[in-house]
Amino acid sequence: MPLHKHITSMQFFNRASIENLFLSAEKMLFIKPEEAKQLLKNKTLGVLFYQSSTRTRLSFETAMQKLGGAVIGFADPTMTRSEGFFHETLEDVIQVVSQLADCLIIRHFQPEFIKTLLTKPGIAPIINAGDGSNEHPTQALSDLWTIHRYYGGIDGLRIGLAGDMTTRVLRSMLLGLTLFQPKELLFLPSSGRLPKETLSLLEKTSLPWKLYQNINELLTNADVIEMLPFYLPNLNKAGNNSAPNNLATPDHYRLTKEKIEKTQSSAIILHPGPRLDEIATDVDLLPQMLYFKQAKNAVYIRMALLNKIMN
Repeated sequence: MPLHKHITSMQFFNRASIENLFLSAEKMLFIKPEEAKQLLKNKTLGVLFYQSSTRTRLSFETAMQKLGGAVIGFADPTMTRSEGFFHETLEDVIQVVSQLADCLIIRHFQPEFIKTLLTKPGIAPIINAGDGSNEHPTQALSDLWTIHRYYGGIDGLRIGLAGDMTTRVLRSMLLGLTLFQPKELLFLPSSGRLPKETLSLLEKTSLPWKLYQNINELLTNADVIEMLPFYLPNLNKAGNNSAPNNLATPDHYRLTKEKIEKTQSSAIILHPGPRLDEIATDVDLLPQMLYFKQAKNAVYIRMALLNKIMN
């Protein structure tokens, strides 16, 4: 299946297109820098972030620079005509930047709002870098590739997902996992239960799954654990929400070196970031800790994606 012009959801992929992207990312990992810089040397990437970002924005910009292209855009909408007196609409911003760039990376706080742009005439290809609490497809793709590279595949693995099951990273991750055949999905939701949307998807796919109550159970049974903070901000708002000063992850959820050693777990640990206190810093030196490697891998999966879309 060829890639869709716009990448706003994991629903635009099937297994074959994801595996093809993995192969392309592997090539990007080993391509000579001078060869990579020829791939998009005459292309321009527009990066439009209406919410703050560290990993995703810098990852896309790094990917484009490695491919020899130019980057324009903003990370602070208050420095644009979207704020202040004019309040320029996102639709108009997209139309303008589409005249200047060959592909647009957009993060916005309104769920599925990016989808409404896809029918506009003459707009450049759009990649969703997070739309509210809805989806974050390129994060899921890079996380799946990290698992694939470590284990040589995804099928047959017990994969743990811990956090708010309604947030965009886990939603996209789950959609991606349903295209493969993991042995079992292990859930540790911060709410203690799965949302109806997740239950409906699991029922449609017939994937085996279990609900767990603490991190020790997950460590004992999982091959992979994707962690998110126990407490998450409201991603459907324009500004950043300040965490209360007394914020502390409950012990039953918190991952520590002591718990990993006690359970003798060899599960690889992923985290899309940013981390609060749900993973103790003493975990950072353990061999199965892959959350920093995960951020590096994201550059190569995004290089592969940008190259396919703009070429």
